[in-house]
Amino acid sequence: MSVQGEAENKDSYIDRMEWSIVDGETDVRSAVEFRGDGACDFDADDNDGERDYGVEDEKTCAATLDIGDMHEDARIKLELTAYETGGLSDSSTMNLYIEGDADEVNVNAGANRTVEAESTLEHSCVTSGGMYYDGGAPTFEWVNLNDDEIIGEGISLNYQYSNESGELEMEVPDAPTGTEVVMGCTVTDDIGQSATDDVTFTVAQPEEEVVPEPDDLVADAGPDLEVAPGDYVDLEGTVTVDGEESTGYYYQWVELTETSIDLDNENQRVAGFLAPNEAVEGLFEFRAHHEPIDGDTDFDELATDRMTVEIIPDDVDGRLILDTGEYQIAIAGQDEPIVFSVDVQEEGGGGGPYYYYWEHISGPMGGGVQGRETDTVSFQAPDEEAEIVFEVTVSRDPIGSGGDEYTALAYASVVEEED
Repeated sequence: MSVQGEAENKDSYIDRMEWSIVDGETDVRSAVEFRGDGACDFDADDNDGERDYGVEDEKTCAATLDIGDMHEDARIKLELTAYETGGLSDSSTMNLYIEGDADEVNVNAGANRTVEAESTLEHSCVTSGGMYYDGGAPTFEWVNLNDDEIIGEGISLNYQYSNESGELEMEVPDAPTGTEVVMGCTVTDDIGQSATDDVTFTVAQPEEEVVPEPDDLVADAGPDLEVAPGDYVDLEGTVTVDGEESTGYYYQWVELTETSIDLDNENQRVAGFLAPNEAVEGLFEFRAHHEPIDGDTDFDELATDRMTVEIIPDDVDGRLILDTGEYQIAIAGQDEPIVFSVDVQEEGGGGGPYYYYWEHISGPMGGGVQGRETDTVSFQAPDEEAEIVFEVTVSRDPIGSGGDEYTALAYASVVEEED
């Protein structure tokens, strides 16, 4: 920024004017300095330094002030001194107020949730903004905001959290359905700025139902979803028996793709996760069975269904949009290969060239894969019924080199040929 001052004098010429910093906190003054020492020198006159009582002189001195990083609002005092030919001087001061450049702290405690009594709850708090020194990181704190109400109802609440990651773990109390537990997450940065957000967990007692013994269960993983980073995503599966929705079975949610997604409550009918801050697509399988699902389970007896969750950042300009086409149906043992292709569109315009890589996710194949590093991949159908899933990765840079990468899934169902 620039500052400018004026001086006038009688009986002698003004030879020099100089700006200086005369007051302010030490760390603030160290971040502010005048360019070129803040001085203005004027041409010497021909009176050899002697006073000329017939002179009335006026001068103007402008200087540039360089201001470095300022984390907080501050005040400094500037002084302008004028020197005359005869050796006298005079000074004047001004106050300069500087607005700090630290970003405000933002915090998101996540969406309100319904949780089952006597279960273990895992929840996350996310933050953005704030000011951090080299190696600095936010500090998290979780506090129960309605503890007076909970204690008054004779309910004991046990929870713990990580100051570094904001991860909360709570033992959901054995409380009546509808009991609300309000938790507040506070985030503090390296210069003491803080922000708080709250989330409400509503307790629900599990329903006591007689588990029927039907021959077939039908699982439904729910619709495909598109969410933003930082959203808490609920995966809600359902089971029907003879067309009627039914509960009371054993459940399991499994992610079939390799992403940074971390599932909560994966052995319950309703699971969930906090969407990471990246553009990814996750494939999830919902499983249901009459008996506990473990390593000894015959997976052919499970009721299963799949769904996808696509995480789309708010800043989509330049994002690649991938389309792998419709769900394919193939005949077991057919001569023609199964072919997957991907169409790439760029948000906001633009175009290739692009790099591709197709990865086999699940399901048997009848032969080798052709064209893994092109926009079209092919392989032979197996001789048995199967569900086959491939994932294609597309980037403007070589795959795995660190550039932005985008993924999509392609599906094929292999069936027996009808007689």
